[in-house]
Amino acid sequence: MSDSWFNSLLLALGLQMRREQKAERTRQEFLRQRREELIHAITALQEILATLILESGPIGLPTEIVESTKLVPLYAMGEVLSAQGAVLPEQEAVLKTFITQFNPVYNYAQYIQAVINRTGLYEQYWDILALEEDHCGTFWQTLFELIYRTRLLDAIQTIDNQLSLIVVNFAFLGDPEATIMEPICNRMLNHLNRNVNSCQQTPRIHALMLLQQVLLEQRNLKIEDHFLLEDTDIVQDGRKFYVFTVHEKTSLAFCGKFAVRAIKCTADGRLDYKNDLDVIDRWNDTKHEYELFYQV
Repeated sequence: MSDSWFNSLLLALGLQMRREQKAERTRQEFLRQRREELIHAITALQEILATLILESGPIGLPTEIVESTKLVPLYAMGEVLSAQGAVLPEQEAVLKTFITQFNPVYNYAQYIQAVINRTGLYEQYWDILALEEDHCGTFWQTLFELIYRTRLLDAIQTIDNQLSLIVVNFAFLGDPEATIMEPICNRMLNHLNRNVNSCQQTPRIHALMLLQQVLLEQRNLKIEDHFLLEDTDIVQDGRKFYVFTVHEKTSLAFCGKFAVRAIKCTADGRLDYKNDLDVIDRWNDTKHEYELFYQV
């Protein structure tokens, strides 16, 4: 009787140990997949950001834009940490590895302080990366301009997809049963779409896109084949004009210099398409003056 009881206990303990070992193998495989998919999402995000910068050409981008691209994955992960209110062990290991490899402007302790405690370098972090309904960080403002410069409008969906994958996989690393991801992803998408559309409704981006369209229609100068480089703005007849020089991408051949009149805004800040005309002047190098090129 005693031996039977002892053998039954050994069998039960053995079965329990095998179940625990299997569960641990399953857990480790789940975490491995989450880390792998997180790396893929970060890589894809960096690739689309690099493409936008490259395709926009030498337009006088602020030097911090390249450094800021390193922070974008940290923005998505920071949204998770902020919702959790803490960093969990598997997340900590991934974050420390990422920060060591990418060497962004924040170290681990500074980053955690900013996104969880909202202290330390939080204001600097907010100014660069915050994306809210009523606030758009400097990185996003530049990014949205790059999207309109290249007309790679699908990029915003690609960026949102990769940010969402970062959020989902990073949250699951901390807690395989996490449910915080959907509201975070929905909020990010709403803020991205709202702010990228708001960017388009500014006089300078309107001028840039108008010139792109007119050059395509009248000169067959395709956006993907040409750089529009900003020159010194001018004032004519009391109106501000945004000045761009146009160059062929491959050869950098000069294709003309154009001044686009800043469209007026209504009292609520919207572009006044109804009561103002679009005007583009072209620089005549022989006469050393601007001549009317396009008007509606």
